Amino acid sequence: MDTVELIGTTAQIKWATSIRTTMMRKLNIMIQESDGNFTELEEEAISEFKTRNSASWWIENRNYGITFVLSDLMREILADEEQEEQAQEPEPMTKSEIFRTAHAIARSIRANCDSYRTAFALALREVYAQMRESQLQAA
Repeated sequence: MDTVELIGTTAQIKWATSIRTTMMRKLNIMIQESDGNFTELEEEAISEFKTRNSASWWIENRNYGITFVLSDLMREILADEEQEEQAQEPEPMTKSEIFRTAHAIARSIRANCDSYRTAFALALREVYAQMRESQLQAA
């Protein structure tokens, strides 16, 4: 079985290699017993498990069973996916933020308008247009 090269101090690598060998044996037994019937998430966790290259990670997880470690990896994967989804969704602006932004735009274009009221109306339209555009891009 090809394994990734571990990263850490010489002592960590030596210790982690022993731990990884033991844990990989346990993983292979688990795979054989389950006939390889895994969900996509479980397969991703197994793949992540096999490619962990941090010696300290193996050392920190040495006292946990294989099912616990895989469950923990699945939680990490789900949390990462959730963070990615949240990062893609722009936070809606509050009314206060909308008006603050519109006032800033109105101050900058006031000289080109008849009155501040006109500049503010144009600025509000611009802010709402930007919000709609960002919502369309997110969808």
